[in-house]
Amino acid sequence: MMLSYRRLLFWGCIIAFVLGIAGGSIITHNITSSTLERRHEKALQTARDSARILQAQFDQIQFAGSLAAKELQITQQKDENLTLQARIRSDSIQHLSDLQAVRGINAYIKSGRK
Repeated sequence: MMLSYRRLLFWGCIIAFVLGIAGGSIITHNITSSTLERRHEKALQTARDSARILQAQFDQIQFAGSLAAKELQITQQKDENLTLQARIRSDSIQHLSDLQAVRGINAYIKSGRK
């Protein structure tokens, strides 16, 4: 059985066509995959940047809350100190009044004995 040139040409064209499609598919796949990879890397970098920004904002809010809590605590302690100082002054005045009253009573008693 001899192959005719027409059959050989036909099969050669079929093989060339299949190889062309396969080669084109491989080239297209490589180009597409590298493009997709670059897009993926860019999207990943954008996501990382967004995450950093959000974390920085969260940290800022958390620090501001912590700072506000400390300022509130300081204010409450200052108020307590002022209240205690006022109580000390009041107690001191009361004690001085009591002491003066006792001295007056002692002076009266001493003057009555003489």
